[in-house]
Amino acid sequence: MFSRLRIGTRGSQLALWQANYIAASLGGEHEIIVIKTTGDNYPDATLDATTGIGIFTKEIEYALLSNQIDVAVHSFKDLPLIQPAGLKVAAIPPRGPVNDIIVTRHDCLAENQHWSLKQHAKIGTSSPRRRAQLYYKRLDLQLIDLRGNITSRINRVFNGELDAVVVAAAGINRLQLQNDIVNNSGLIISLPLNEFLPAPAQGALALEIRADDTNTKTRLEKLHDPITALAINSERALLACLGGGCQLPLGAYCNFANANLHLHAALANTECTRCYHAKASAATIKEVVELVYDSLSHVNA
Repeated sequence: MFSRLRIGTRGSQLALWQANYIAASLGGEHEIIVIKTTGDNYPDATLDATTGIGIFTKEIEYALLSNQIDVAVHSFKDLPLIQPAGLKVAAIPPRGPVNDIIVTRHDCLAENQHWSLKQHAKIGTSSPRRRAQLYYKRLDLQLIDLRGNITSRINRVFNGELDAVVVAAAGINRLQLQNDIVNNSGLIISLPLNEFLPAPAQGALALEIRADDTNTKTRLEKLHDPITALAINSERALLACLGGGCQLPLGAYCNFANANLHLHAALANTECTRCYHAKASAATIKEVVELVYDSLSHVNA
C-alpha cells in the first residue's frame, strides 16, 4: 500500500483545481500543500521585473528537493526548460484544451472586423506571444498590460475597464467559468489553432518528483500519456532550440497523427510587429523540430 502522498502546488484557484484533479485521479491518501511562489508574492509585477524564470515554480521545486513534498503539480508552460539537478518530470497526463480564447462583451463586437472585435478595442494581455499574434491580424487594437489570476482578468472586462482579454481555454474550462461569463453579458470567441498558436505545452500538466523517488514514480505511471508527452516534448524542444523562455514570442502546437508528429509554430520579431509561421511533419521529435527550426532560425538572428 502506498503512503500518504504530499502534493505541492501554488494556491491559486486554478492551481488548486489541478492539484485536486491529480489527487482524485491517483486515489489513496493525499495531502495538498500550498506553496507561495515569487509570482504569487508579486502578482502585479511584470515578468521582466522578476526575471520571468521559474517565478511560479522555483519555491515548489525547493520544497520537493528538501523533501517537504513528494510531487509538484505544475502548469507545464510555467516550467523552465532546465530543471534543478535531482528533479525530473515523472508523468504528463492527457492534455486539456490547447487554444487561446477571447473573453469580451456583446457591446464590443463588430461584424466586419477580424475576430468580430470592434475597431481600437482595448485588449488585456502581457504575453509577447499573444501581443504579436494579435497585432499580426489587427494593428488597430490597443493592447494593455495585464497580470493576475484568470478570474481577476475577466472581471476587468465585466467592469468595463477593458473590452476583452485573451486567456487559455484550459483555465476557463477547468474552473467552469463559462456560465459566469455569460451571466455577466460576456461571450467567448475561440481563436483557431491554424492562425493563433498557444504557448508551448499550454493546456498540459507536469508532475515533477525527485529523480531517485521510485515509489512516487511508480504511483504516477498510470497518469502518464505517451502521446501527449510526444507533443509537449516537441514544442519544448523547439523552444529550447530557439533559445527561449516564457518571454520568447513563440507559439507552437504539435499533434500526433498517422505515425507522424505535426508541428506548427509562429515566431514574432523582436518588436512583435510581424509573425513568421512554419509547419513540418516527421516521425521523430528531432526531425520535426529541426525542420521547423530551420524555417524560423533567421527570425531575430
